[in-house]
Parts: sequence; C-alpha cells; structure tokens
Amino acid sequence: MNYDFLVNSIVEELYNKINDLEIYNKPKAVVLWPNSEDEMNILRDEFEVEKFSDNTKNCDLVVISRLCMRGLCNLATGNSTSQEERFILKMLMKGKKVFILENNLEYRRYKKTAPKALYNKYVEYEREICKY
Repeated sequence: MNYDFLVNSIVEELYNKINDLEIYNKPKAVVLWPNSEDEMNILRDEFEVEKFSDNTKNCDLVVISRLCMRGLCNLATGNSTSQEERFILKMLMKGKKVFILENNLEYRRYKKTAPKALYNKYVEYEREICKY
C-alpha cells in the first residue's frame, strides 16, 4: 500500500472540504453615540456591530456617529475625558480604523454664526484627526 499517496489524498480532500465551508468571520465594528438603529443596521451586512459599552475592549473598526466640539478638540490633541474618548484613542494607537460621520460633527452647525477664527480652529481639529 502506498502510504504517501493515501496521506496526500486525505490531505487534499480535507483541504477541498475546508475551502467549501466558506468560514467567514465578520470584522467587529463598535459604534459610539448612535443616532438611530438604522445607522447600525447599515453596517450589519459587512460587520459584527455593537454599541460601545464599558465592557468593550477591542474591535476592528470604530464608527463615531456624532461628535461634540469638546470631543473633537480632545481627540485632536490626544486627550480624553470620557470612557468613549479613551477607547477611541486606544484604538487609534492600536492602528484600528476610526470613522466619524461628517454630517454629525457639532461644530459644523455653527458655520454661519461662529467667528471665522474659532470656526477655523475646529476645522483644523478635524484635519488633525484625519491625519491619524
């Protein structure tokens, strides 16, 4: 009996079976401050989605649904005053992707009324975060 042939045949058959199983783990996305369940549902096709909680330790992707002016400033300068901000900075330091929904950046609501210099300061904060 040719044992090499037998072993190679078994290994090849196992390899084919494993490839046919389509084992696929979705990357984990953590959403901070979601505005609605719809925002989370959009991501569910591609990601395992969960809302941020104090128990959240790690993920593959962070989605920030809305960001206040204080949070924008803190993140741009590498500071944190909340659990959420600490988590975001930690994920950035781990090299994870962090996305902020542009429509929900609070400072943009004040474009028409804010002093230009102050508004531009927040624009710079946003640019700083984009560099990360």
